[in-house]
Amino acid sequence: MRAPLFHVDAFASGPFTGNPAAVCLLEKPADPAWMQAVAAEMNLSETAFVRPVVANEPGHFELRWFTPTVEVDLCGHATLASAHVLWETDPHAGGKPAKFETRSGTLTATRRGDGVELDFPADPVTAADPDSGLLDALGVADAEVSYGRIGWVLDPLTACMLVMVTFVGSLIFIYSIGYMAHDENFTRFFCFLSLF
Repeated sequence: MRAPLFHVDAFASGPFTGNPAAVCLLEKPADPAWMQAVAAEMNLSETAFVRPVVANEPGHFELRWFTPTVEVDLCGHATLASAHVLWETDPHAGGKPAKFETRSGTLTATRRGDGVELDFPADPVTAADPDSGLLDALGVADAEVSYGRIGWVLDPLTACMLVMVTFVGSLIFIYSIGYMAHDENFTRFFCFLSLF
């Protein structure tokens, strides 16, 4: 199967910076084994596969993401890269919003000035008891714990931050979302802590 393939540095203003992702533009559905092989060959954190949902409906696409070893439900930087490639290669796109159908739901990418606004589906969480050893492994003594489709959300009672834990196969992704007081307002920051 032949298909255009792009290497995009997301969250960057120049080459060799940011967060790289591959984007493959498809005209028709592809075999998942072939997509997995392409992602393994690209050997980037994610390779996105984009195809029109309906041939005559511009701006509406199916989007799937693969790591070198598994398909994943959601990837922000590869979604951003996919929207960029579509806007740069399709003369009819003209910067119009791109609507993506994914395993996580419908995502939308819209140009806002020099940036891109991504609208992801909500992942409602419910209060839950954490898996045995999870709080100890994260070094958190006490936390309000919730669970959603993406994974665990921990709100430590002794710190101004949230922790999100996601399991993908045998991999564990740990993220921290912190809040810093500044002039009576709170500023949110996001930090990728570790990958096991």
